[in-house]
Amino acid sequence: MFDTLLWRGTRPEFVRFGDVSVLQSRALVARGWGGASALALLRTRLAVTRQAYQRVRAEGGEVCFRQILENLCQDLALPADAVDLFEQVELDYEKTVLRPNRALALLLQRLAVPVVVTSDTPLAAARIAELMRCFHPDLPLQGVFASCQEQATKRDGSLYPRLCRHFDVDPGAVVHVGDNPLADGKMAAANGLAAKVIPRILPWRLVHGWRAGRARRRLRGQGLIP
Repeated sequence: MFDTLLWRGTRPEFVRFGDVSVLQSRALVARGWGGASALALLRTRLAVTRQAYQRVRAEGGEVCFRQILENLCQDLALPADAVDLFEQVELDYEKTVLRPNRALALLLQRLAVPVVVTSDTPLAAARIAELMRCFHPDLPLQGVFASCQEQATKRDGSLYPRLCRHFDVDPGAVVHVGDNPLADGKMAAANGLAAKVIPRILPWRLVHGWRAGRARRRLRGQGLIP
């Protein structure tokens, strides 16, 4: 879904984490739960996220956003209700930085085919559906398959059979569109789906890569990441 039906700008993930940490710190103060600075939130977010992905690499499955937030709040001794607050703050932030791929959505509407969103993401399916309603309210969306809830991913191919079994369709009747050559191309085709890869344009990839590298160097210089 991301970078296919919903486009991100060239602002890299680490920088977005910093943006969200500022907003979450302000939200804590507004609730009277002050005490966690934006820097403390960012430092802890980076640490618990890194730990979550290390567990996935060792044990398999997928990272879950709610678990990351729960660990963050626990490490900073924040109220349990801060998890819901932080999740909503991040979703509201996403609504300000994402852009809809209107051309693709219009094509799908004209074809009048059932649309199912799949995503390798820590976000829950309900949150993805909320973003889709925000940006593509007229899209004939039949469902959302999120890797964090299915504990199966596109990148290892295990999400595709679940999708086909759920809708009782032959894989050959499914056209899968995405931006990642491995997850959306090779693995979809290996599971019998008709795969179409639409990568982000080269200028976007170059700018995004440069900005991501600069962000990593800055965070390393601050001792926030290894």
